[in-house]
Amino acid sequence: MDNIFVYLFIALVSGILFKIFVFPTSISIIVVLIFLGFSIVFKEYLSLASLLLASFFIGMYITPKPINFKNLPKEKPVFVECKVISFPQNYYGKNKFDCKVLYSDLKTLKNHQITIISNLKPDFLSNIYAFGRIKVKHNKIYLKADRPFLKEEKSKFMEFVNNLRNYLVETFKNKTLNNQSFAIGSALIFGDRSYIDKETKNAYLQTGLIHFLAISGFHIAIIFSVIFLLFSPISRNLAYYFSILFLIVFVFVSGFKIPVVRATIGGIFYAISKLRGYKINFLNLLFFIALISVLIEPYTIFSLSFQLSFMAVLGIFLGWQKLDFNLKNKFLDFVVKSYITSIFASLFILPILLFNFGKFSLISILFTTPLIAVLYPYVFLEILNLITAFKINFLVNLMDYLGILFAKIVKILSSFGLILTNYYISIEVLIIYYIVLFLVYILPLRFFHFVILNLLLFVFILTIPHLQNV
Repeated sequence: MDNIFVYLFIALVSGILFKIFVFPTSISIIVVLIFLGFSIVFKEYLSLASLLLASFFIGMYITPKPINFKNLPKEKPVFVECKVISFPQNYYGKNKFDCKVLYSDLKTLKNHQITIISNLKPDFLSNIYAFGRIKVKHNKIYLKADRPFLKEEKSKFMEFVNNLRNYLVETFKNKTLNNQSFAIGSALIFGDRSYIDKETKNAYLQTGLIHFLAISGFHIAIIFSVIFLLFSPISRNLAYYFSILFLIVFVFVSGFKIPVVRATIGGIFYAISKLRGYKINFLNLLFFIALISVLIEPYTIFSLSFQLSFMAVLGIFLGWQKLDFNLKNKFLDFVVKSYITSIFASLFILPILLFNFGKFSLISILFTTPLIAVLYPYVFLEILNLITAFKINFLVNLMDYLGILFAKIVKILSSFGLILTNYYISIEVLIIYYIVLFLVYILPLRFFHFVILNLLLFVFILTIPHLQNV
């Protein structure tokens, strides 16, 4: 079956949701193994059905029981043993990092992800013992571990990676022009947005351009294309090998962010397919990456970052299947298709934004494509600076000027006021919208009808919140 990972992902997510909302009881791994065995023994449709059921039960098996946040002790100190799964970031003079709980005297925390705030700065992927008080905010669990860790188990390789990353951060900090340029570079190179001031962050949020401050799949795609352009004049194969190598290094330098890991896996598979001459199924690849992400952390499906990046890429992929035209002028063809791509992505993420935040900015559609003209050279210089370890002042300062220019443009755009606010939609509207949207993109419609239906959906999703309030 061509799109097997699409069905496996849907079955896996169904199992996770069933465990959380319907039947929060653990199941035995034996059940999973039985259906995996059936998928090997049976043939054709019975084999597929058994495999999908196995995926469903895997979803139930790997998902820890949901936590009742109201029952968590707020005053009583809690002990945890956990693995650090993110690089520490600055948090009001302390350090903040994510940790996967391996053991705790509060048993409900086991296998869940928590955020620890501490004076200490542990290595990424090290095992630590922490002790502190719990706080819940936006359905996330925070542990304020003011006391020193009892123990930290380090890996020599990860200690080297941490030291290298810290060296690059400090070198960049010493070479950069000012705090603003350091803050922008920290976000776009090292994945740490904690240094961005509130005014700048609000400008990006209001314009819907906050994805430009995050290292996302879009950012990785630009890095891949820049590396390829740099080395392809020498050899196309060499360019693909260097792209793979640089992306792997960049994953660690940028703080091992999950969106970066997902995008990097996609980039590596794409490069390998080109090197080996394989024909890649992008839809299958997208769902395969999503499947791996959810297998590692089942609650990823509730992450807004995951939802937005996944739906944006899915919209772009499905939309591009409908673009069967090419303009004679290559530059104009690129600009037109870039705008259309931006619209595809917006249509797929719009309901999520309205459901969670009740607002949407038209600026993100109108100005995403022009702003790439600034971001592209910034990423180009970012790559050169990483290769030279930020030792060349001219390159660092030129990158800084572009970063500051980008921030100023965004602040100007935020004053335009093209922002829709208080446009919340219900879960029912969100589900109906996506059912119709997927039908529009999957059915073999003529391009004219496809465009008209997209416009009608856009009008519908922006009109319905208004009607709900009447």
